[in-house]
Formats: sequence, C-alpha cells, structure tokens
Amino acid sequence: MDSRTSLRVLVVDDHRAFAEMLGFALSTTGGMECVGVCSSAAEAMEAAARLQPDAVVLDIEMPGEDGLTATRRLVEAVPGVAVVIVSAHRRPGWVTRAAHAGAAAFVPKDCPLQEIVDVLSSARPGRMVVAASAWTDAGEAREAAVATSVTPRELMVLDGLGHGTPIKRIARDLAVTVPTCRGYLRTLMIKLGVGTQLEAVLRGQQLGLLSEPRVAP
Repeated sequence: MDSRTSLRVLVVDDHRAFAEMLGFALSTTGGMECVGVCSSAAEAMEAAARLQPDAVVLDIEMPGEDGLTATRRLVEAVPGVAVVIVSAHRRPGWVTRAAHAGAAAFVPKDCPLQEIVDVLSSARPGRMVVAASAWTDAGEAREAAVATSVTPRELMVLDGLGHGTPIKRIARDLAVTVPTCRGYLRTLMIKLGVGTQLEAVLRGQQLGLLSEPRVAP
C-alpha cells in the first residue's frame, strides 16, 4: 500500500450481488475505495493488473479457478497487494492453506462489515491476519494456532503420508535428504501433538489440513 489517502480495493466473488453490495459498502467507509468488482479469477487477474489495487477481497469457491490458486497468481502478478480471503469455510485448515497461498488475511463471509473494514485496514503482505469472528470458541482458536504453525514443507510431508507415500519418496519429491524429511516429520508431529504417522494424518484431517479422508501407510 502506498501513501494514497484511500485504500483501493478490488472485490472478487462469483455471487455478483454480494460483491457489488460489499464494494458499495466499502466505498461508503472512510478511507476506502472499491475500484472494481469481478466475478471470476480470470476477471480478477486482468482487473488487478490494470487497476493495481492495494487489496483484493477474494472468495475461495468460484467457478473455474479457485480463490487460493488465484491468490498465488495475484501476489506474483501485483507486488505489494494484500489478498483478503472471504469465505464461508471456517475450519483452521482453510486458514492455513490461505496463508500458504500468500493471503494476508482471512475473514468469514458472514462477519460484520466493520470487521471486514478493520481486517482490510490492517492487512499487509507477508503476514496473516485472521478475523476474531472466524472462531466460535477458544478451542477453535487453539486449533487454528496449531494449523497455521504448520509450514508448507511440513504440509507437503503430511499430504504425502496421507496418500501412503513412503518417506524416501516424499524426500525425493521435496528434493531433500531422507534425514531432513524425517526432521520435518518430527517437527510436524510435535506441532500436532501426536506420536505416530497415523495419528498425524488423522489429526491433519481433523484440522482440515487434508481435504479428504486419507489412509496412512
């Protein structure tokens, strides 16, 4: 974000009415300006390149390219942009995936407008802000803290385990040595609070770090 007085925001959601209402609401908020509304990732890429917004409010579920894939492309194409994920999903794993995609913030779709405004005002590339309303209780907040502590490499190890991939193959896929890969696994198990690979996969599934049921080796 630069020194301009208004935060320039691009809103992207396949529900056009929601996107337009949110864009209008943001434009009536002091210090914010909705510079465009899009209904697909393809539109968002073109608009972001042309408008160079400070922030992009982006839904996860859209036809064609999903919001997380679009997030990766946006942060590469528009340096300095803060991508704020707005989603009906609340499981901690979605926050983790959003963070790994390069998102700067995560807010639930049904949160109050003021909370979206507050998150947008504080969102900066390189760090993750999560709206307080994303969690309904302290237990969810603790789970989110665990999930977001998992690094991309550890998540890849977990995904490999979930697919029944041997450690040697996972290490080869990550282009690291087997001892290094086992180190990732040990750290992952400590973070998840488990003692076996099977427990790690089950805990990962519980936290939403694995998107579908898996069977550990």
